[in-house]
Amino acid sequence: MKEIPFSPQMMERLGGIADITGSPPEDSDNSEQIERMKSALTKALTELTDKQLEVVQMYFWDDMTQQEIAKELGTSQQMVAKHLKYALKKLRNSRYFTDCFG
Repeated sequence: MKEIPFSPQMMERLGGIADITGSPPEDSDNSEQIERMKSALTKALTELTDKQLEVVQMYFWDDMTQQEIAKELGTSQQMVAKHLKYALKKLRNSRYFTDCFG
């Protein structure tokens, strides 16, 4: 798995994925939560299938559209959407997020 760049924008996305609300991620008063989120995400990503992980990385970290991902992977946009949908569901329901924030 490639290294995860935890930029402020990525932390906002992660907060949305995990349904975590609170202070803005870049707020220095929130550094403990940020570290917990990073740890939870890194662990939760291991629960994804290889294809789901590939699609999530391309979509969130490489900022590719579903159409661009489909072309790159030689599949349909609908299949990319399906992988993304189930990956996000797994991430939202990951025990790592519920252990940290539940």
